[in-house]
Amino acid sequence: AMRRVVGALFLSAEPQFSRFYEARMRQRRAGAGTGQSGGSRLAGGGGALGCASCYHIFGVDLIADRGGEFRVIEVNVQPDLTLSQAGCAAAAASAAPASTDTGAAGDGCWGGSFSYDHAKRAAAYNAVSVVYADRSAAATLARLLTPLAGRVVAFPRLLAPDGGLAADALSYLLEAVREGVAAGCFLPVYPSGRARNEHAAHWRRLAAAATTKWGCGGEGGCGGFDFERRRQMDALLHLVLHGEARGGRPAERWRPSYRRRCEAMLAAALPSGSDAAAGT
Repeated sequence: AMRRVVGALFLSAEPQFSRFYEARMRQRRAGAGTGQSGGSRLAGGGGALGCASCYHIFGVDLIADRGGEFRVIEVNVQPDLTLSQAGCAAAAASAAPASTDTGAAGDGCWGGSFSYDHAKRAAAYNAVSVVYADRSAAATLARLLTPLAGRVVAFPRLLAPDGGLAADALSYLLEAVREGVAAGCFLPVYPSGRARNEHAAHWRRLAAAATTKWGCGGEGGCGGFDFERRRQMDALLHLVLHGEARGGRPAERWRPSYRRRCEAMLAAALPSGSDAAAGT
């Protein structure tokens, strides 16, 4: 339930994120003196896929209502990853003993938690691993796309002039596959096989509104964001990663199970012999 709420939150904000990252990338290209402009934008004027390798860590605070539904309280754009035990080395040497979990040792260490610090450390390591993972996804994506070679014509706004998939659409798929393998202990909120119908309905509604209400359903998009092209990308993404929605080709087991990839990440991130690494 939490994953669905967080996924819906960020999908709703995606047009704003897209414009923000587009502006940042233009500034970087200008600063580098490349002379390029708009090179990362989608062919056809939509900016939905133009920053497949952009990353940002957010902190989302949720609360459950009386009916058990989760609600978003706030979104932190710069969540604090400072360890709660940082700066306690000197206090640990004081007369007051440290508790096993809270680490309450002398002045300045009350409220700290070794368990919380382990979670923060793992999250930080996991994020860096996802961003800089040295894993090629080309062979895996080629294997997933091969059975669908005749299906890409169903996504006309994702096609290049030669009839194949546009470079930015391929880049988006490549990054999705690479992240899926490198996700470690992260649970993806998008794309999600369980929530694919909700995601599809979300983009259908926005694509329809762009045409019938906002008058920007053409390839120029709405303020640089092509909702119809993004809808087609969503459909292709789930088809490639999760197979047919009902019947037909099943999804291929193209990535390790959550347990395997999380255990591997924790083994690399946490000091050997620590309680968290030992699973206690």
